Amino acid sequence: MQDVFASSFQGTVREPLSFEGIGTHSGCLAHLVIKPAAEGTGLVFVRTDITDKENHIAVCPQAIKESSLCTTLGNKAGVYVRTTEHLLAALLLQGIDNAHIEIDAEEVPILDGSALAYTQALQKVGRKMQKETRRFLVVKRPVEVREGERRVALLPSSLGLSLTVHCAYQEYQVPRQSYVGVMTTEVFARDIAPARSFGFFQNIEDLRVRGLACGSSLDNAVVFSEGKPLNTEGLRFPDEIVRHKALDMLGDLATLGAPLTAHFLGNYPGHTLNAQLIAALFAHAENWAWESPLRKPMTSVIPFTSLSRRRPSRCAALTCR
Repeated sequence: MQDVFASSFQGTVREPLSFEGIGTHSGCLAHLVIKPAAEGTGLVFVRTDITDKENHIAVCPQAIKESSLCTTLGNKAGVYVRTTEHLLAALLLQGIDNAHIEIDAEEVPILDGSALAYTQALQKVGRKMQKETRRFLVVKRPVEVREGERRVALLPSSLGLSLTVHCAYQEYQVPRQSYVGVMTTEVFARDIAPARSFGFFQNIEDLRVRGLACGSSLDNAVVFSEGKPLNTEGLRFPDEIVRHKALDMLGDLATLGAPLTAHFLGNYPGHTLNAQLIAALFAHAENWAWESPLRKPMTSVIPFTSLSRRRPSRCAALTCR
């Protein structure tokens, strides 16, 4: 499989792709169509159900409006789209830089709770290479955000995009899980895209009282009780939880609007911390740079523990395309 994630040229979908499904939190049905777009367009959501105000939402860091349990993007007119992370991760790793994403509801279809259906459909229709060259966002200095024992960081790397992710849910009898990998189109499709959303049986009632997880079921999430999945088909991976954490992180990093060259380190990562990390990255111009694609073996990775005394910094805005 060609690693289109590392392509030197921009890309879009060869033809429109359609999806239909409910939102995991809203429970509402949505129809979504990914359409080809010209070079330099970027990824743009279009709320086709809204016609009385601006309904385009450009995927960029400033568009992140909320990040509790999912990532919500919005525009200045107050138009939003929720739970963007699985779709955006699939588009990122399939090398889709430019697309109009039309949707007739507020929440992206959850499908089976993973990015597998989006990834397979994108692979089937194929990527159309465009004439303009891509730009990669390259991390130049370590950036970290901490919240108690939870930490996320982006480190300089010459390997492209690589991940080290750890998590554990001891209170739910789920032991520590770890995932380490270098992201390519093939690795993502095989190891990350199939990992499903997850939750814990004890929390379902509370979430629904809060208006969350109203569309969640055993058809689109792995539900654990006393450390074991209630789904009859079991797990797709023994460490499916941490792989899904990696999937969510990739989808959140896709809001950068360009492929990233960095090593991501996460200890109990989540959407809110990921958003804070993106903000910290752009707080100082010295942290990052735009560069042409460059793939070299990574000679070293800064130990995660060496960052423990660094403090997160505040965000400086990055202009949307």
